[in-house]
Amino acid sequence: MSPENEDKTMHARGAGGGLGNGSGVPTGVTGEKTDTFEDPASAAKAVAAASGPNYFFTLRSNLEPVSNKDTIGFEVPEGIRLHVNYVSENNQVFSEPEAYERSWGAGDGPEDFRPIRGRILSGGDWVLVQKNGVARFDARVTIETVDNVLIDAIFTGVVDLRDAVPSVRIAASNTLEGARKAATQMADDVYQKYLRAGPERRQLPVTLSARFEAAEQPYLRPGEDTAWIEKSRYARQRQNFWKYQRLVRGLFVAVGEVTLDDGPRWPPSSITLAIYELR
Repeated sequence: MSPENEDKTMHARGAGGGLGNGSGVPTGVTGEKTDTFEDPASAAKAVAAASGPNYFFTLRSNLEPVSNKDTIGFEVPEGIRLHVNYVSENNQVFSEPEAYERSWGAGDGPEDFRPIRGRILSGGDWVLVQKNGVARFDARVTIETVDNVLIDAIFTGVVDLRDAVPSVRIAASNTLEGARKAATQMADDVYQKYLRAGPERRQLPVTLSARFEAAEQPYLRPGEDTAWIEKSRYARQRQNFWKYQRLVRGLFVAVGEVTLDDGPRWPPSSITLAIYELR
């Protein structure tokens, strides 16, 4: 997704770069504006916090599906199972300044998070493409920030592959049995197109749940000497972990798209995800 399109997408999701109603009024709140605050910065943060999902950062990476005898994935009873690696070179993890400011106003943002910059150190996605035309994502990614904090990200969810083949539609029917057969046929048509032809649309929208794991220092046995920590990489982790601890406390959703290459089984070539916190 180009920066221009990404910016438009974030504007469309509502005030503060979140997924609100776009009116500047917190979602689920009456249309009356709240009382003014003496501190404009505090007012901006209060409105953003009440607006629902808030933007935190964006992740972009090239993808490399693992081939099995020149074939993408391998057959299992449920469909096709494939392993996709996140390419460690030329990927990005960053808080987009304008989107971040729309969520948090001027300043650094919430007390337990600071704008992030870093890269994907390693990662993989174990995708199951089911015969009903639905793909199940199960990704594990390790993020390394520029100040040497390691954060594990877990992305899970389901993606409707019909979005890549919009020509496939459910046939109209006037009976329940006819509707059932039409829905079954539609799912099979999507799966057969996946197996035998390229996607009609190469950008596949995805929405995934996101969970983050990180710790200030390694877990220690009772009475264990901690002096060694200061001589290891955990010294930097312990020094800077506070900047990102909001990630391990919140509930997040990842919204973005996967770019597919042409050809059968639609090899994924890249992924872009914007991370929002659900409030």
